[in-house]
Amino acid sequence: MKSRWFAMAVSFLMVATAPGIVAAEVIAEFTGTEVDSYPGMAGDGWADAWTPVVTRGNLTAAVVESGDDLGSGNYLDIALTPTSATQTGAASVSRRYYDGIELAQPHAIEFKYRIDEDITGSGSTFATSNDRYQLFDTASDRTTANATCSWIVGVYATGAKDAGYISEAMIGHWVVFDGTNGSDFVAANQVDTTLVAQPGVVYDFKITIDPDSRTYSAWISDGTATFSQGGLGWRTTAASVAGRVQFGCIGDTLADTRAWSMDAIKITQVPEPSMLALLAALGAAGALATGKKG
Repeated sequence: MKSRWFAMAVSFLMVATAPGIVAAEVIAEFTGTEVDSYPGMAGDGWADAWTPVVTRGNLTAAVVESGDDLGSGNYLDIALTPTSATQTGAASVSRRYYDGIELAQPHAIEFKYRIDEDITGSGSTFATSNDRYQLFDTASDRTTANATCSWIVGVYATGAKDAGYISEAMIGHWVVFDGTNGSDFVAANQVDTTLVAQPGVVYDFKITIDPDSRTYSAWISDGTATFSQGGLGWRTTAASVAGRVQFGCIGDTLADTRAWSMDAIKITQVPEPSMLALLAALGAAGALATGKKG
């Protein structure tokens, strides 16, 4: 009896510790440690510190220590004010997670996000084709999404409809990019989540990446309504994701102030279905053995 249990324990340990089975985690909760702060430093699966990228603007980013509803208690508060009266200002913060996650394997990116600017009121400056908030993965540190992105989630102003980036129904909604039918940044390649991007509301996101099919799934919730869709095509033609999380925005007048907060960022390796089946079989075998009397 003891030998049977010992063999089962060894088998389970070997399976559970094999690469790609136990879900690795890379986490940012801005708790104030050397790694988990802003800008932080490399470690715990992160390949580097948070990197701010700014073009024609002033970017402020600071950890707020508060019992806020964004997650861990501390969160990162960010704002951009453009500095040019004739050209757009843009900014982002990004961080690479590939030291802790195998990019060629499925993995999930979760985070909490809140827009802290009034983008819906009558006096809002969130209006032109350039005004936007974007969350994405791309091949290099940059302010906004481009054709090297795998996944893109964004909120766009009224002017984006006139430019052809989104449809009229998508104005002010969370929108996800679907590259199934091409990489052009046009309304036909956007999916309307129908979730209105409301200032002051905390949204939960989960982006699950499938490198084999070069697709991703998006799950977004405001705590009441939820959007979920899989099979979304990457925008990039690259064979792999870049392994970055990037949070960016654009403003194009001196009166603009783009502002947002984020927290509870977690990237996890997703076990392959075959691995899950193997773990389930071992669990069933263990339960069967437990039910037998020795």
